Amino acid sequence: MRSSAFKAGLGTASRRPRTSSIASCATAARARERAGRSNRHARYAKSTRRALRIRKSSSSELPEARASLQDALRRAERAEAEVEVTRRLVGRLKKRRPPAEPCASR
Repeated sequence: MRSSAFKAGLGTASRRPRTSSIASCATAARARERAGRSNRHARYAKSTRRALRIRKSSSSELPEARASLQDALRRAERAEAEVEVTRRLVGRLKKRRPPAEPCASR
């Protein structure tokens, strides 16, 4: 019975606002149309805006992003080199230092 009601188009009628006069029928139709369209349109507009923003930003900011990445990489490499130098220095100093109190610890 339910499927036949849907086929007859009664299933959708229950969702629509009840109308009594011709004037309210027109406003209801307009409201219904606006509700459906604005929702769909807002979703579409949001997605296209996002896509446009991404496209716009990617074209203009790519060189800057690449430069900053390369700068960060250079800084990291320099820091790594400094760490290596410090480690070697510490190792050399440890080797050179005489043992503190050779007899007191025993």
